[in-house]
Amino acid sequence: MDIAWDILKGIVGWATPLIAAWLVAKIPTVRQWLAARPLAKGVAINCLISLLGSATAVIVYDRYFLARELDALRTQISAEGPAVGITDIHANAEILGTVVNLPNWLNGSACVVVFIHTDKWYIHPTANAGLGKSFATVVNGTWHLPTVAPPPPPARGQQIADHVAAVLMGNVDNCSNVPIQLENINTLSLPTAIVLTIYDLATYDSSRPRWLGRL
Repeated sequence: MDIAWDILKGIVGWATPLIAAWLVAKIPTVRQWLAARPLAKGVAINCLISLLGSATAVIVYDRYFLARELDALRTQISAEGPAVGITDIHANAEILGTVVNLPNWLNGSACVVVFIHTDKWYIHPTANAGLGKSFATVVNGTWHLPTVAPPPPPARGQQIADHVAAVLMGNVDNCSNVPIQLENINTLSLPTAIVLTIYDLATYDSSRPRWLGRL
């Protein structure tokens, strides 16, 4: 049913501009102008057909081929299991992390963005500051970013961060253009974000240092 509906919409999409162009060409002044300029008429027809063909190709690729490629990419990522993690947070110093099972096609291009959550999710430590401040590249399976511990409430006017998330992305462009704040970090998904790991800072975990108050 979806394919039939798409075919119908494609027919209508092609027919509408062609009929409109045909009606315009029937206007006496336009018809006379085109009759006196057959080359211009041919160019106009070819341009219209090329435009419709290009638009059709883009729509078909986006709806069918791109969707399949993303599904295949999700399957590959799920099978290979890349994971990003935070290994330690040193207040007023740096955040350290690792990436494991990174696919070969991401070597040399993958990067990591860190978000903290208070009332919303915010890029940490600095938004729109570029490589080394807003995001980090992955080198030999590790990454690091500077961090500055904020003053405690109420000086900051909001709560201390209760969660921190590391987000692995495929390239620097994605890291550079990620939203600086989010209501729900899980809205980040392929093809922008490959995988993310969220840590609960408010819950004590004996397997690692308690990071509450370090962000």
